[in-house]
Amino acid sequence: MPQPVRLESLAAEAEVHPSHFARVFKQHVGMTAGEYVRRLRVAAAVRHLEKAEGSLSDIAYQTGFADQGHMGRHFRRYLAAPPNAVMESLKLSEPPGRLS
Repeated sequence: MPQPVRLESLAAEAEVHPSHFARVFKQHVGMTAGEYVRRLRVAAAVRHLEKAEGSLSDIAYQTGFADQGHMGRHFRRYLAAPPNAVMESLKLSEPPGRLS
């Protein structure tokens, strides 16, 4: 499981105070660092779904979500669909296999 990203760690790496880091990050990126990380996790989960790598609970764990329900809430927030609907959509968009 990925290690949690802490604002304090990011600020220490940039050698600035955490509140300064948070303010500047939001000004430049347009969202909080936490929001950015959650979006990255959803994107990583979608890549796992594309490759059909494991169950939804395995994918949730591998991408840093607490559980499948936690991942589902963020899918609905950012993609307006639950993970299983996204997975079905990805299956439908795959190119057909070759005929021998």
